[in-house]
Amino acid sequence: MEEPKLFIEFQDDRLVINEEVTAYLEQLTNKAEVIAIVGKHRTGKSYLLSRFFGSGQGFPVGHSRKPCTKGIWLWAQPHPTHYNITLILLDTQGLDDHEGKPINDQKIILLAALLSSFLLYNTMRCIDASAMQDLNVLQQVVREIVVSKSSDGSEEPANYLPNCFCFLIRDYQFQESETMEEYLDEVLQSLKPEMRKSLETSFPHLEIHILPTPVEKNKLRLLPELQRTDLDDDFQKSLSRLISYVHDLCNPKMIGKEKTYCTPGAIVALARSYVSMLNNNESVCLEAAAQDLTQSQLERAFLKAKETFESEAKLENENSPMELHELEEHLSDAHDASLNIFKKYSLYLTDTSKIDSKSVELEDLLQTMRNGYLQQNMAQSEQKCHLKIMELKIKHKLLSNTDCKGLDAFSIMKNRIKNFNIEYFKLEDLGPSKQSSYEQLCTEHFGSLLKESYKEMVTFIETQFLEKLKKIEVINKDLLETAALMDKSHQGTTIGNITGSTVGAAGSILTIVGLALIPFTLGTSLIVTGVGAGIGVAGGLTTFFADVGRFFKNKEYKKDLEVKMKVIENDWKELEESIQYYNTVMVELREDDINFPVFQGSLSLLTNVFSLLRLTTLIDDVINLGARAISRVTAVVGGVLSGISLIIDVVSLVKKCKELHEGCKTEAAKKVREQVKEIQIHLCEIRSFIDQIKTHDDANLSVCTP
Repeated sequence: MEEPKLFIEFQDDRLVINEEVTAYLEQLTNKAEVIAIVGKHRTGKSYLLSRFFGSGQGFPVGHSRKPCTKGIWLWAQPHPTHYNITLILLDTQGLDDHEGKPINDQKIILLAALLSSFLLYNTMRCIDASAMQDLNVLQQVVREIVVSKSSDGSEEPANYLPNCFCFLIRDYQFQESETMEEYLDEVLQSLKPEMRKSLETSFPHLEIHILPTPVEKNKLRLLPELQRTDLDDDFQKSLSRLISYVHDLCNPKMIGKEKTYCTPGAIVALARSYVSMLNNNESVCLEAAAQDLTQSQLERAFLKAKETFESEAKLENENSPMELHELEEHLSDAHDASLNIFKKYSLYLTDTSKIDSKSVELEDLLQTMRNGYLQQNMAQSEQKCHLKIMELKIKHKLLSNTDCKGLDAFSIMKNRIKNFNIEYFKLEDLGPSKQSSYEQLCTEHFGSLLKESYKEMVTFIETQFLEKLKKIEVINKDLLETAALMDKSHQGTTIGNITGSTVGAAGSILTIVGLALIPFTLGTSLIVTGVGAGIGVAGGLTTFFADVGRFFKNKEYKKDLEVKMKVIENDWKELEESIQYYNTVMVELREDDINFPVFQGSLSLLTNVFSLLRLTTLIDDVINLGARAISRVTAVVGGVLSGISLIIDVVSLVKKCKELHEGCKTEAAKKVREQVKEIQIHLCEIRSFIDQIKTHDDANLSVCTP
């Protein structure tokens, strides 16, 4: 406080406190030493008190006989010699102000006594009748003090009054041989016994200080007009000793039996209680004032702690949310600062039960406020995350899947989400909602997009499969018909071969007989031999043409098979590529522990099936045909070989008869049927697989996680 200010004044006989002064004092939390001065007006009280802070310039000092000080003025500064104490000076209006009322003098003396820790009674030259009257007023107001409403006698007024009462005798010339103790005893002896007893009971320490005349008579002027050089050396030395003594004594204000130290804020609380009681014409109750002090100081500590938390917890950038661990640390620091302020403002209070109760109340409030900041930060984070998410959804075309069609619909959507993830998680200053907002997005939106695009991919594969299936089923039917025709052709060829072999065998027999009879028939049996050879040749030709017919039929069937296989080869390749594509996509998901089915069959085996069908060499009997034709020519040229031809025809006849008996099933037709059956098995596997992936529903379709 740079200069003194009016602290308490009278307005229409009511005491009024200056709130500007109280606001300043309530910020101070050090112990308070309060020096108050009372006495007659125009006795230099203001000048003397101002010297405690320096040159004597401070409290208003009048230049006329009219009193200058009205009410109680206050000046607070750090203690000159004790850094942790605030020194408060109280300058009071003169007790004999003719403009005032006696009751007001009593109130001023009482307030000065109850608020101060060191009370100076300023009087001129000696304790005269006028001084006695002032002391009598002081004695009277002290007697009217009520310590406790319960009147249990546990407290004494002295516990609330100044620790030291000092008689300050001005302009007094005393003998150098007389000590201050002797002079104090002389002064006390001059008082009435009851007054002396009252003073000694009320104030633990009574002192006296004497100040000589400040100037010589020829220099006598008003104090405010005097320079320091004009003052008498003895006066200055005596005043300096007094000031040093009081400074060194350092007597902080304490109240109550527990000796609770008062801070400047506590002085304000006491002043409010006493002023309220005096204005209401109540007896001043010291314990009630102390309780009010405790309550008001706790409320002040509570309020300051709350304000500190709000100030410390306030974010530098309210539009930029903090990460949770950073905010927790920030709020923890604010919490600690708040508790430190509470302890600072309640440091000198002694009612531990009330302190603990208020501390618990403060902790509850801080927790509520902390939760509020966390919720506010989370709301800001959510709002910012949602804005960024919407921007990225638009950028990466993730509002819907209307443009994701066909086989790669799922991959396109998955890649879009992947790109979204990369960019989103590179963003900073999104706050604690970054992950939860993303997970909510996955659950409510991305999962739906992925499922729809997955269904789109499966629908494409199923549609493609059904289209190919129709063609393949037609081909399978044709293959089975071709196999039947091959068997039928083989059956006809076998019958022809049996016929040819039978005829050939008969011709061989006639040939052999004719040759055998030549010696006996003189050559006539050659006719039989010729007939036999002719029959053999006819039989051979029959077999030959049957085999030739089958040969050309087989070539026709083979060509037909190749044409049909070329028709469906491209379709099957497309289907194979689609399923392979699906497998590749789903295998990636399985690597991410996403349980999607993949096709377990061998697609390459299906391709080999068609390749085998296309390259199958249908069996024909052209070589046998050549062998039998040669045997017939050989029989014509040389009958010696007719026996061999006969053996061939007989063997062939037996073999063909056996084939005819077993149904004449060709090896080629058998292979065709086996391959058709294998194709159908694989088609059923694909059909079952498509049904499986159609109905598969993974509720945790979380491939969108980064």
